[in-house]
Amino acid sequence: MSSKRIAVLGSVIHPLTPGNLSLWIDFADASTVTTNTGGISQVDDKSGNGYHLTQGTSGSRPDYSGSLNGRNIATFAGGPDYLYRSTPTDIGRNVPGITSYLVWKHTSSPTARQNLFGVQGGGGVVRHYLYAGNSSNKFTGQGRRLDGDAYTTLNGSANIGTSWHIGTCMMDFIAGTITIYIDGASDGSTALASSGGNSSNTASPNVIISSANASFDLVGNVAELLVYNAAHDADTRARVWAYLRNKWGL
Repeated sequence: MSSKRIAVLGSVIHPLTPGNLSLWIDFADASTVTTNTGGISQVDDKSGNGYHLTQGTSGSRPDYSGSLNGRNIATFAGGPDYLYRSTPTDIGRNVPGITSYLVWKHTSSPTARQNLFGVQGGGGVVRHYLYAGNSSNKFTGQGRRLDGDAYTTLNGSANIGTSWHIGTCMMDFIAGTITIYIDGASDGSTALASSGGNSSNTASPNVIISSANASFDLVGNVAELLVYNAAHDADTRARVWAYLRNKWGL
């Protein structure tokens, strides 16, 4: 066991403990994954909100194949492969912040944009998005507080390559900031277009892992996704990272 993992063992928490968990996709839990011709046709949301993601087209289903630390993962092979929900959710609706955590890897270094996860706000605008390769081989967070604001794009500086990573994007709507992290280390921070209050009180009409556009879809693997309707402080982030590191052997 690495010294990094030993250091965090005492602070591991269950994902539901911090509260405000809005979406939890866990490909390790086979009881939440439905497969059909072509691959995964549905993955259930474990947050309790019932925001399940589906794929009705066999040719666009990711494979339920591969493993990490002895646990099941999903494989997105392109074409495009994606899982989505087009029924409105309350992810990011009228909240003081959003923090998302994604365990993923790429088949080859992302030198062009690959969408990882996205939430649209009212009117279909970008609310909270994660990319890789938007800036060559880097992680990117993107979003806005209010539907009428210009969205902010924050490109990181750490090279992504083909290793497994925990990517985190935290948007603090009170402070008016967006910050991204790779494997627990800050990878950049900047100001949002506005601050000082909650996000717009509008439903999020679409949620997606990867992209329906073959030019931007993920070619790689996803292990787990956690999305919270809160801006997590340093202690909470460290404890969620500890949970993910120990579960996935990172």
